[in-house]
Amino acid sequence: MNMGKIVAIAYNTFRESIRDKILTGVLLFVALIIISSVATVQLTVGQWMRLTTDVGLGSISLFGVLLAVFLGISLVFKEIDRKTVYTIVSKPVRRSQFLAGKYIGLLLTIVVNAALMLLVLLATLAYVSRQEQNPYLGIFQAWLLMLSEFMLVTAVAVFFSTFSSPVLSAMFSIGIWIIGHLLSDIRFWGEKSMSEAVRIATDVIYYVMPNLELLNVRSRVTYHIPIGWDYVGWTSAYAMAYTLMILVAAAFIFSRRDFK
Repeated sequence: MNMGKIVAIAYNTFRESIRDKILTGVLLFVALIIISSVATVQLTVGQWMRLTTDVGLGSISLFGVLLAVFLGISLVFKEIDRKTVYTIVSKPVRRSQFLAGKYIGLLLTIVVNAALMLLVLLATLAYVSRQEQNPYLGIFQAWLLMLSEFMLVTAVAVFFSTFSSPVLSAMFSIGIWIIGHLLSDIRFWGEKSMSEAVRIATDVIYYVMPNLELLNVRSRVTYHIPIGWDYVGWTSAYAMAYTLMILVAAAFIFSRRDFK
């Protein structure tokens, strides 16, 4: 696979996405939410760092996922709408290269925005901190796991964008994100069911769907529960493995799509 072509497509995608007004709006909104927690903690005696950390990480996670979904679902649709996809597929660029470059460019955009959100959170914490325990290491670890989640969710959105409309792609992607955070509950209720078919179905969902709750350590950070780097490593590898499988499936579908 020609990496030069992939890098060129990724760079152009990043340059185009980073200038999109929606990204500026998301950053300003997240900054507003995090900074507003400063006023809220004034009413919460002894909970300065805890409340601000919880609000900040929650904001980064939610808007990072929404950004991943809405950038990912427009991947193919935007190219078709602009008629540029017909020019691209007629050139000596493999569709898998085009898809990989687009994905990397979108992911880089999300990482940059998530990094800016993290800086806003850290600046806010530095402002509201009193004599409480420093949670910065845990915040950084939680942020790294969020990036793994954004990586996976973006891949899911890109996968659906290769064969579905933006509205349906958004619904499917958000649905998988929700299910991914509720897998343990789904399996629990499936085991309690009297129906064998329901138990089998919930087991299949549990083992097939990516368990995104593994990447959610916000409560541990908030309550200063240590997170080992080994946990960060293997859960990130878990997310990367799912991401690669989804992207391979997306490339397979995209390579066989007829744009005529």
